[in-house]
Amino acid sequence: KEFHGHRVVLAMHSTWFLKAFTNGLKESTANIIEIHDDDPEVFEIMLKFMYGGDYDAIASEYVSEDRKYLHVDVHQLADKYDVSELCEKAGRAFGKTFKTLKDTKDLENTIREYYDMAPRSQTTIGEVMAAAVLANPTFLKSKNIDQLIREFPNFATDLLIVQRS
Repeated sequence: KEFHGHRVVLAMHSTWFLKAFTNGLKESTANIIEIHDDDPEVFEIMLKFMYGGDYDAIASEYVSEDRKYLHVDVHQLADKYDVSELCEKAGRAFGKTFKTLKDTKDLENTIREYYDMAPRSQTTIGEVMAAAVLANPTFLKSKNIDQLIREFPNFATDLLIVQRS
């Protein structure tokens, strides 16, 4: 899919684009930048946000049962392109959804889904998940928590950081 954007808008919101446009390589002079491996819908959400859109309103156009991890996907794309304000908003939107999960299997699956893709700890979404887990005594007592901590060191780090703050 092809998207159109203004360099100044992209660079204003994204350190990644700022560097791409000013590094002296082909992206700094090309009229087209090819971006691969990103979900086109999620990229479109990021662009709409950069052009002054309200994240909650934009995301509501895309959220569906098939896209229940949309906020996670947006957060990860925004993190990749260093769009910090969008990271924060997607993380908070995800937090509203995640805090309502009570079933331990849903919690576990969501944690696995996120940390399978999470490149690092201390993200807004990681902190939201950790806080919700720490506030859920049933989940903390389950056998699954030990396995998740062993399997996902970033999750363990987020739990520790949130617990200590």
